[in-house]
Amino acid sequence: EKIIDTRCQLGFYHGIMEASLGNLTDDISVRLITQTCSRYPDNPVHRIGCQHVLGHGLMINFNYDLPRTLERCRSLVSDKIGRLCYFGAFMENVFVPLKVSVVGHPTLWIDDDDPDFPCTSDDIPRDPEVVNVCYFVQTLLWGAPYEDYNSKKVVAGCLRAPKDARMLCFQGLGFGAASAEAALSENEVCYNICFT
Repeated sequence: EKIIDTRCQLGFYHGIMEASLGNLTDDISVRLITQTCSRYPDNPVHRIGCQHVLGHGLMINFNYDLPRTLERCRSLVSDKIGRLCYFGAFMENVFVPLKVSVVGHPTLWIDDDDPDFPCTSDDIPRDPEVVNVCYFVQTLLWGAPYEDYNSKKVVAGCLRAPKDARMLCFQGLGFGAASAEAALSENEVCYNICFT
């Protein structure tokens, strides 16, 4: 925890936390790791990163059981930025079809016939915080692949989203465009996505 490296979108920290949580089987250890996130009251970057990565790690820990992970996020993280745990969980879920997830972990929470799933599923908490974050992250899937980010599909997806989820969903469009640019290391990509 003393060497959290914020470079590369917290990539080092993602790897350490995902590996640690992926191998834990007891609740006490998971709680101890979670308490680490609250140790950064004066460093929001570390605290936000910790809670986000917690969602990724819990998905791996629960073998990509999304409803169980979301409930666990809710029980472990109680402050205002706790939704970042949801963000990490949903992101880990969409990483499977994007082929950037942990190898050997399939997910049941992607449906090729329903592009809005799991956001529309009654099996995830219908809490607006959870649903809004789901649509934000779903933009990564709608816009894929990075090499040809499809902002028109993302806009159509956000317009399908519940009215209360649309603002965060459209912010996801910007996040996806920026992620595509960062992944491809071409400054023109982000400009072209946003302005064409």
